[in-house]
Amino acid sequence: MNNGAKKPLHGRTRRRLKDKVAIVVGGGRGIGEAIALRFAIEGARVVLAARSASELNRVATQIKAANGRAHVHVTDVTDRLQVNHLVEVSLEAFGRIDVLVNAAGSYGPIGPLWEVDPEEWVNAFSVNVFSAFLLCQAVLPHTIRHEEERLSTFPGVAPPHRSHDSQPMASRRELWYA
Repeated sequence: MNNGAKKPLHGRTRRRLKDKVAIVVGGGRGIGEAIALRFAIEGARVVLAARSASELNRVATQIKAANGRAHVHVTDVTDRLQVNHLVEVSLEAFGRIDVLVNAAGSYGPIGPLWEVDPEEWVNAFSVNVFSAFLLCQAVLPHTIRHEEERLSTFPGVAPPHRSHDSQPMASRRELWYA
């Protein structure tokens, strides 16, 4: 009998991220969701960002039900002004930023390069590559003063492996600033 006490999300935790603040972009599903939930288990206060409010709210509800702290902010990470606003809102909500995870991703156009719509390719490039630049540019000035900043960015989707496919980004990218 738990007398109404909230249960942890699952398993044991070492609280390695206690008092840390993490922005998790793409935190509404897939690997971004898994990272956000794990960070909450480890004690982080999590800012969830993506384009889908319903997915973000679902993950935030799970975090809060387990005594975690989460803030939701709908954001298009290809838009510089929205990314800057995400950082401002994160600082207002939790006072600092220690960790940035960019798990946003788009499959983009799949097919032979000569058949790909250039606008679709540019959109996928913006989500999978340019967003990493925008996010790091906005977050770094607020994390440089910390001793253990962590930035990780990678596409939130795994592309199929075909030799003639046009994929704007297919590899994982990590930035560790120390």
